[in-house]
Amino acid sequence: MAEYRIIGVEEFRETRENYPHAKEMLHSLGSIRYCKAEAFRDCILGTLRIPNKSRQRTPQFSFGFYLTKQCLVFIEDTGDLKQWMAKRREVMEDARSTDQLLMRVMEQMLDDDIFYLSHMEKEMEEMEDELLKDSYDNFFEELTQIRKRLSRFHAYYEQLSAMASEMLNKQNMQFISDASSWGNLVGRLSRLESSVMYLRENVVQLREYYHARQADKQNSVMTTLTIVTTIFLPLSLLAGWYGMNFVNMPELRNENGYFILIGVAIVIIILEIIYFKKKKYF
Repeated sequence: MAEYRIIGVEEFRETRENYPHAKEMLHSLGSIRYCKAEAFRDCILGTLRIPNKSRQRTPQFSFGFYLTKQCLVFIEDTGDLKQWMAKRREVMEDARSTDQLLMRVMEQMLDDDIFYLSHMEKEMEEMEDELLKDSYDNFFEELTQIRKRLSRFHAYYEQLSAMASEMLNKQNMQFISDASSWGNLVGRLSRLESSVMYLRENVVQLREYYHARQADKQNSVMTTLTIVTTIFLPLSLLAGWYGMNFVNMPELRNENGYFILIGVAIVIIILEIIYFKKKKYF
């Protein structure tokens, strides 16, 4: 297995004279926001930031690396990387060079990503089924969270792909012992990025479908209100007309006028219902 060490930021700072370009490394460690690699004549240094795959807002796994032909130094303070490497020691043992070891680390970071993306796809399918049943209360909030997670992973794969491509740069070939494996990693990252893009398109379609469902509900409510208003509009006219109580209104003196008016109202309602059903308004 290639030689590697895991040290803290303070230890790296105290031994900075042993590392050319330590100033650039310390600057990158000050705030690890994304994955990157910088190549120099005698080393390659960079940072890795792995998005968490849980819904809890736990800190993202991040660390720096300093690669030479002789040794690979990982720099982080939390101790998470040491535990992570210990669990995967058997996978790392066949790495015979420092660049192969770094590549194994990057591969292991992607180990179960395809299953994670498949789980997200299944989650969206379940959300769509629930939306069809009108039984999803927090649909838009959940969809927004999925969109944010996909955005993080899309940026993550883009950055890793740029890193792997940087390793294959002609100027860096002195550090590379297995260019074909790095090329395979670039291809794998490209496929993962395509999967994320596909899921992001699904998110857009789901969001449009959600808005369409909401619009249908509003249209249904407005249609119902319009029908009810239309049904009672002639009755309001009758009530207003005969509520004027003019002396010469013959219906006021008819002992059956009240019942006749009820019958007229019922006939009007029946005719309107027949008309609306014929037009398929309900």
